[in-house]
Amino acid sequence: MVKADAFAKNMCDVLNPHPVLKFEREHPKKGIYGCVDVVGKDKTGKTRVLIEVELRRYSPVGNVLKVWERLENAQCEPDIILFQAFSDFYSKKASAKKYAEFVAEKMTLEFKKVRYVPLGFRYKPAARKADAPVQKGAGRRKYHAKRLAERILSSLRKMTPQKAAASGR
Repeated sequence: MVKADAFAKNMCDVLNPHPVLKFEREHPKKGIYGCVDVVGKDKTGKTRVLIEVELRRYSPVGNVLKVWERLENAQCEPDIILFQAFSDFYSKKASAKKYAEFVAEKMTLEFKKVRYVPLGFRYKPAARKADAPVQKGAGRRKYHAKRLAERILSSLRKMTPQKAAASGR
């Protein structure tokens, strides 16, 4: 399992059981370009929360553009919450994070009901080595995935009444 997929799975373990939303890793769908890392759907199956986790991606702005395109093409609800979490890898790639936040701000100006929540988290994932037989880290990935998921749950509880309805308040 790729590090990003494992991270998303570990997050879902903490995000579920949410009182209103069901969280799962997103899988490719016909007609939709690209997947987000984790999607939260309500009981009717409507997408309410999208989560993008940036571990070591060199251009995280692409993930914001992917969501923006979905909104433009009415491929997701117009009142979603987009969490974009940046690992400590981006402390040296500050401009990549800044550009993603800039594009997200423009997206929220066009789609007034969309809420963008950037988060930083203290995890510095090692570069993936294709020929490495064993993953190292002493459970750090799982630990940080669970902590990030707990922060997201806390943020969902604090959302405004309109958004809190989607998060179970």
